[in-house]
Amino acid sequence: MNPAEQMFIEEIYFPLLGEEALDYVRPQMPFRDSKGTMRFIDFAVVTSNAKYAVEIDGYQYHAEGAISKDDFSDQLYRQNELQLNGWLILRFSWDHLNNEKEIVADALLRALRADDLLHPTMRKK
Repeated sequence: MNPAEQMFIEEIYFPLLGEEALDYVRPQMPFRDSKGTMRFIDFAVVTSNAKYAVEIDGYQYHAEGAISKDDFSDQLYRQNELQLNGWLILRFSWDHLNNEKEIVADALLRALRADDLLHPTMRKK
């Protein structure tokens, strides 16, 4: 894992959801798009209820102007492929992880709150 991905797990995902939730997360999970191209999800969180794709975006890899037009278009296509295959996509930037962890934690909690296998309040019931 790169430093941003490691920070996400150690400082947000694990403290928010606990050890049991680690069973549902898969770093760099492969998937094939509709053209047959192998792609990877930064973190796939998969339960029997839903599929969540958590993307940690760095400027050099995902920002228009920092990468070629073709690469930028390919990244958008990739995001659409995830969505069209039933993934709930959550995207965070390096700055969010570094400077605004509460924003990341809040978004993650709001996305997962209906999933009784992940949401900490629901697990305790």
